[in-house]
Order: sequence, then structure tokens, then C-alpha cells
Amino acid sequence: MRNTLKIFCALVAISFLFLGCSPEKKEEAPVRRDPAPDFRLQDLSQNSVALSSYQGRHPVLLLFWATWCPYCRQELARMNQKYRELAKDGLVFLAVDVREAAEKVNIFMQSHNLTFRVLLDTDTRVAEAYGLVGIPTYVLIGKKGSVLFKDNAFPQQYQELISRER
Repeated sequence: MRNTLKIFCALVAISFLFLGCSPEKKEEAPVRRDPAPDFRLQDLSQNSVALSSYQGRHPVLLLFWATWCPYCRQELARMNQKYRELAKDGLVFLAVDVREAAEKVNIFMQSHNLTFRVLLDTDTRVAEAYGLVGIPTYVLIGKKGSVLFKDNAFPQQYQELISRER
């Protein structure tokens, strides 16, 4: 799985270079209504976090990423600036690192001055449950527990997507 993710990330990076585009220029994905797979992961402080603990209370934005991915690094920097604004909108932001050790992720977070909450998907169980084929991948989950958005770019119209949830 790790080599597959590395290869996919490299192919995506090469295609963006040749096409002269970046993930943020992509059109928004359509609203989806699939139930979000529940999970329980540990954060960098070894606290257990369950997705279901937010259901009925807050929408959740997941960002699947890894330290070695160049586009992930761009998205992490962007989210470091945005996540407080998202929290004011009632949106919970969780960055899910895929298949890396806590020590490596912690060093990366400190060296890049990233201050949001990171969960560790060390065995890729959550990434597989969400059907990831590459990173970075955003998944927007509504208050009712449905996947509203899944794409490699930030959901620019997240407020509209959340408000359309039935």
C-alpha cells in the first residue's frame, strides 16, 4: 500500500506539472451521501479519537496526508492558516497521517510549525476504508455522518455542502 501511495502521488505531481494546474484549481466534486466509515485513531498525544464522537454535533473535514508528499505539504500549510476559521464555522479539522510513525510526524509538525490535531493511521485501515487512491485527499463529513465531499483539493464551498445535507 505504501509504494502504491508513493507511486500515485508521484504520478499526480507529474500530471500537474505537465497540465500546468494545481489541486486548488480543480472543480468541486458532487455532493455524496455515502455513510462515513467510523474509526478510532490515536493523536500525537496518544489520545483516542473516534469519528462518531462528532456525529450529530459537528461536521468534520479529514485531510489524509504523509510527510513525504509535496502536495500534502502545500495543503498542510494552507490548512494551518485556515483551520481556526473553519473551527469558528463549527467545522472540526482532523489531519490523518497515513502509515508513518508518531515520532516522524511529530518532528515534521514541529519543524513546520503546524498546530492542528493529527491522527495516526499507522496500518492504513482508515485510508482503505475511505477508498483512498492517493494523497492528499480531503473528505468532508456532515453532522449526520454522510460523506459530502471527497477529492484531492480543499472543498471551497464547504459551507454550502454542509447546509445542503439533509
